[in-house]
Amino acid sequence: MGKKILIIGSGGREHALAVAFEKSASVAAVYVAPGNPGMLLGTESVHCVPIPTTETDALVAFAQSEAIDYTFVGPEVAIEAGVVDAFREKNLLIIGPTKVAGQIETSKIFAKVMMEKAGIPTAGYQAFSEHDYKAAHHYVNALPLPVVIKESGLAGGKGVYICEERTHAERIVRETLLARKRAIIVEEFLEGPEFSHFSLVNGEHIISLGIARDYKRAFDLDKGLNTGGMGAIAPVSLEDAQLSDEIVATIVRPLTKTMMENGTPYTGILYTGVMATKTGLKVIEFNARFGDPETQILLPLIEVDWLDLFKHHFNQTEPTLTYLLLQSVGVMIAAKGYPEKPVTGFALHLPEVPPNITVYYSGVSSVNGQLLATGGRVFMVTCQDENLDRCREHIYGWLEGVDMENLFCRSDIGVSN
Repeated sequence: MGKKILIIGSGGREHALAVAFEKSASVAAVYVAPGNPGMLLGTESVHCVPIPTTETDALVAFAQSEAIDYTFVGPEVAIEAGVVDAFREKNLLIIGPTKVAGQIETSKIFAKVMMEKAGIPTAGYQAFSEHDYKAAHHYVNALPLPVVIKESGLAGGKGVYICEERTHAERIVRETLLARKRAIIVEEFLEGPEFSHFSLVNGEHIISLGIARDYKRAFDLDKGLNTGGMGAIAPVSLEDAQLSDEIVATIVRPLTKTMMENGTPYTGILYTGVMATKTGLKVIEFNARFGDPETQILLPLIEVDWLDLFKHHFNQTEPTLTYLLLQSVGVMIAAKGYPEKPVTGFALHLPEVPPNITVYYSGVSSVNGQLLATGGRVFMVTCQDENLDRCREHIYGWLEGVDMENLFCRSDIGVSN
């Protein structure tokens, strides 16, 4: 009898995970809670379950009643809600970090402390609480421009501000500390190419999954506000394998060892955001889960039975991973107004999807079989090909048939630096 998988989440990342699990010969059914109706298109064994990602008791009850074999946590809000802790209390197998270990993402201050203890290179910084407004105001005016300000807690991938003017930095500090009463860290600005490394961690056992690059700014040429991600590519360079080894040796392994010593052992996917500066690799951030949009373009390149991979994760044994020698490109289609005030509620009119591209859905709902846009990032179009330019041609060629009246996307994914 095949295994049953539960994926917690509703976005494109979870859609890509559902597709990957469905391909396993050992999997009979994939449930996504809450999922979205776009995930059901073109799949046979994927089912959406109307349970919110933070309803831990209901998720546990569903896993028990359906005899779920493995659960995978997608979004950070579920981790912060303690879903992994709740599942483990009932001896249910789940891939993800505990709430306290998840602070590596949910608290940038905690992450900085762990990096300092582990000797991991990162940007210089100072942390400020809501009571430290005057000190924060003084600090941002003492640093050379640009200044980087980050909200310490979760912000949906949008709580990072690169301030090129003093007035902008002062406004962000005032609004964040005084109006929203959220702690911040103020960092020095680093320069260099940025990319994301993913590993599957169980204590000090590490399975490296590879590198991708996402495009965070809303508009072409890296203009506009930071977003949750407007596209992604993989591989990043010809040296991806060497880079992965260096990141594991100098960043991931010291971090996992330090977190074990700290009494907060890490398990699950670890996202390491890295910048290659003139003085070497430096960590920009850690996330406690797969990235979105990186997951959608990285997973199709990894030749592995994902159920077998997680068995290796739990047993702390070494899997055999093979990577397709292809380029992978993904372009995110967002609602106009994203990331601040996206328009919603409009119908999506999409042409037939050819076999050389894949569409992963994020912010969508369905009424009488018609998909409607309900979120800022609506869907992502991906392609794998031996040639990167052909990937772009296939994606943007298909998008010419999409009604983009209420949508927008970047036109430079895969070409801008």
